[in-house]
Amino acid sequence: MRSTGPRIYFLYEDDKWWWTPYHSFDETSPMRTVPETTFVSGELAKSGVYENYIPIKENRDLIMSLENRNFIDGAMLIFDWDLGVSDVGVERSDTCQQIIGKEIIKIAQKIKQENKIDDAQVKADTGAENFECLVLQIAMQESGLRHCKSGEEGESCFDCDGEIDAVLKSAGDEVSYGAMQINKQIHDKVEVEDFVKNVEFGANYLIENYDSSKIKSYACASKSYVGWQRALRFYNGWNTNCDKGNVNYVEEVLEQKNKVVALFPECDEGEEVEGEEGGGEDEVSQDPQFDETGSGDPPW
Repeated sequence: MRSTGPRIYFLYEDDKWWWTPYHSFDETSPMRTVPETTFVSGELAKSGVYENYIPIKENRDLIMSLENRNFIDGAMLIFDWDLGVSDVGVERSDTCQQIIGKEIIKIAQKIKQENKIDDAQVKADTGAENFECLVLQIAMQESGLRHCKSGEEGESCFDCDGEIDAVLKSAGDEVSYGAMQINKQIHDKVEVEDFVKNVEFGANYLIENYDSSKIKSYACASKSYVGWQRALRFYNGWNTNCDKGNVNYVEEVLEQKNKVVALFPECDEGEEVEGEEGGGEDEVSQDPQFDETGSGDPPW
């Protein structure tokens, strides 16, 4: 616990994290931006306004860890630093990641029951504790468990006022939206701005591409996928142009487990599973949503 050391306070403004040892952020209590904070031999560099103030080591590590973090990621880092009341002067509360995640669990559980999904097989194939935890890992990979561009808490976390422009969108020219990053150009009938429909489509798309009897080779990764890992590869696409899509998508989704477990202990720790090879009927067909050059958009 850091209760033995002095508290520090944080503010997120102008797309930056700021910190101060004072209780308020005003002209009488100057702030310091996180990227400008440097430590030399365990002490603050003399260039700053707090040249005589040295936070304890845990707080120094926290300050440096906030560099280049957005509001949600930074808030999670601060709130999860300790259990209970944070020593940075903020009481622990649900963030948008937790709010979004809880709703995803409810939706995924309903879909799981309707489709009679075997959680034991999900865990055997991916290491995820159950189907809803696997869906959480996809959402963590795709959107960081966010649906709206806004970082505000509460209902606005997934409401977005019904405006497509307020929904989290993929970078660049891609047109994937929301918690599950559904490609609106390909799936033009899906109301991607609607949080529930966004998650439902993503979870059902995963199920539609699950087939335990088939193995599919992916040349870009020089490996084959079967079962739920095959379904994960379908989620991102089977591009033949290895500059398109995410070649390591399956592995990156599986690596999201620790982040999900930190937020949702019910997604208990389990054995990590690598991409499987061998077994089943080998598929040679290319995903129909891609052309032979791999120039099409991923199915999400």
